[in-house]
Amino acid sequence: MSMSKSWRRPRGLDNKLREHIAAKGAWVKVGYRRKREKRGLHPSG
Repeated sequence: MSMSKSWRRPRGLDNKLREHIAAKGAWVKVGYRRKREKRGLHPSG
């Protein structure tokens, strides 16, 4: 699951991401970003 540029907090009552179900994607938090020089690069280089 890729994340859009503007991440929005899920607020629905039955939303699986809001309930922190592991298979439904990552929850954005402090430390999520990469270092500035590696940000935006493809994983293969």
